Amino acid sequence: MTTYVNVVQPAPRAYDGFMVHSNSAIAAPVGGVLADILRRPNPSRIRTELPVPTFVVLTETDAPGAAAARQPDTDSVVPWELAGTAHGDQWAYDAGEATVGKPAGLAAPSADCAAGSAPFNDGPGHWTMNAALRRLADWARGGRDRRAGSR
Repeated sequence: MTTYVNVVQPAPRAYDGFMVHSNSAIAAPVGGVLADILRRPNPSRIRTELPVPTFVVLTETDAPGAAAARQPDTDSVVPWELAGTAHGDQWAYDAGEATVGKPAGLAAPSADCAAGSAPFNDGPGHWTMNAALRRLADWARGGRDRRAGSR
C-alpha cells in the first residue's frame, strides 16, 4: 500500500484518502522484482506532500518491523500505533462474530499448549481501525478532526 500511495496515487489521484494498515519499513517494488527493493529509499515513509489524507495504523505486533519508517504527524499523514493489538485480532479471525458469544472452551489453548491452539489476541484492534476509518472519511470530506486527541 505504501508503494501505491507514494508512486501510483500522485498521477491519477483516484482516491480521496488512504488508510495503510501496518506498513513495514520497506515498501514493495513497483515492478514486482524483489531486487528492486535495493533501489528504493529505505526506510519507506509515506510522502508528506500528498493532497489527500493518509492514516498509517500500526498494530503492536507490526510496530517493531515499521520502527525505522516512523514519521511525525503532518498535514497529510497521521500515524497511529495501537498498544496491545495484534495484526489480526480474534474479531478478524472470527470474521466479525462476537467473540464473547463463543463458548469459553473453544477459545482455550489445548492442555499441551500445542502451536496454534492458543486463542488469538482479543485486543480492541478492530475498534481502533473503525475509529481511524471514520476520522479518515471525515478528514477526506474536508473536516479537521483527524488526530486521536482532537475534538
